[in-house]
Amino acid sequence: MRKCHCIAAIALILVSHFSFAVIAQEADEQRWLELTSAFSALREARPIDLTEGGLSRFMQEQSQRAGLLADKFHDYLKDQPEGENVDEAWEAWMDLLNCAAESSVERKKELDDAEWEYLADPHLKLQQRITIRINQIYRTSDNQEAERLIRQTRAEVDGIRKNLPEDSTERGFGFPHDLFLLNVARNSNRKNALRLCQEIIDTTKTENPAHTQATQLISQLHGIGKKLELRTFDLDGKTIDLDEYRGKVVLLEFWATWCPPCVAGIPKVKALHEKYGPSGFEVIGMCCDMDLKTVRQFSEQHKLTWPQHFHELGMESPLIQSLGITALPSYWLIDRSGVVLGIGGIDGLDEKLKRVLAEQQPAP
Repeated sequence: MRKCHCIAAIALILVSHFSFAVIAQEADEQRWLELTSAFSALREARPIDLTEGGLSRFMQEQSQRAGLLADKFHDYLKDQPEGENVDEAWEAWMDLLNCAAESSVERKKELDDAEWEYLADPHLKLQQRITIRINQIYRTSDNQEAERLIRQTRAEVDGIRKNLPEDSTERGFGFPHDLFLLNVARNSNRKNALRLCQEIIDTTKTENPAHTQATQLISQLHGIGKKLELRTFDLDGKTIDLDEYRGKVVLLEFWATWCPPCVAGIPKVKALHEKYGPSGFEVIGMCCDMDLKTVRQFSEQHKLTWPQHFHELGMESPLIQSLGITALPSYWLIDRSGVVLGIGGIDGLDEKLKRVLAEQQPAP
C-alpha cells in the first residue's frame, strides 16, 4: 500500500511540475504577445496635428513611450536570455532605445553605453553589430561623418565574415554599403553626389538596385541648371503645368502619406509656403500614393493648400519613373524661369529660398 502511495505521490509531483511549466510557458507567450503588440502600435502611430508644434509634441510623446517600452523589452531579455524570441527582442530594444534617445539626454547616454559595450564584445553576433552601426549612421546628420561610418562598417563586417567558419549561418549577413552611400549622395551637394554615384556604378553589377538608382540620380543631377518640362494632373483631374508657374519659384515635393519622413517634412513645407508665398514662392505636391481617397482625406485633414499630382500607379507612374524618383521624400527647387536649381533634402531650403527670391526678382 505504501509503495502505491509513493508512486501516486511521484506522479502527482510530475503532473504538478508539468502544469506549472505549461502555465509558465503560456505566461511567457502572453508577455511576448503584449510586448510585440505594443511595439507594433507604437510604430503604426501617426501624428494628427501636422503643425510644427503638433508634430513636435507627437515626437516627444513617441519618444517617451518608446523609452518605457524599451525598458520592458530589456527586462524580457534579462528574464529570457536563452528564449526563442531573444534576437527579435534585442532588435526591438535597440530600436526603441534609439527612438527614446532622440529627446532624452539620459536615454542617449544609456544608448551610447549599451552600444559601445556590445561593440567591444568580440563574440557579439554579426547581425547585432550591423544593427548598431546602422543606427549610428542614421543618427548622424553630417554627410562626411555618415560616409566615414559606412566605409568603416563595411570594412568591419567584411573582416569578420572572412574569418567565420564556412558553415556559419552568420556568413549570410551583409551590410548594403552601396545603398547607404546612395542615401548620403541624395543629401549631398552636386559634386559629392556625383562622386558617390559614380563609385556605386563602378563597383556594382547592373542588376544591383543601388546601381540602377545611382544611374537615375546622376541623370537627375545632370538636369540641374536645365529647364524642366512638367505637365500632369491634380486630384480633380485638372492640369498642372509648370509653364504656368513662370515668374514663380517652385518647390516640387515628392512625397507619400505612407512615408514617415515625408509626413515629418510637411510642417516645414507649410512654414516655407506661408513665409515666402507673398514673395512669389509656390509648392506643387508630387504625391506617390496609389489611393486617391487616402490622399484627399490627408490633404483636407492637414490643410494642404497647394496642388497635388496623383496617379494610381504611385511610384510606378510614368511621370515619376521618367523623373528617376526611387526614394522619398525628395525636394526639387525650380527657379522663376523653370530651371532646376537643386535636388535633395529639405534641410537648408529656407536659406536657399531667401537667397533665390532676393536674387530673382519677378519681372515688372
